[in-house]
Amino acid sequence: MACFTDIFSNIVTRIYTWKNSSRHCNYFLTMKRNGVRVP
Repeated sequence: MACFTDIFSNIVTRIYTWKNSSRHCNYFLTMKRNGVRVP
């Protein structure tokens, strides 16, 4: 359960970071536009 919590927390942190970083957000949107699956 701790492992799952760590992974979930890491994903949430990563999404939060993407949303608050225009560079990462633009990179994410560009990858999505290019049809690349972003983890």
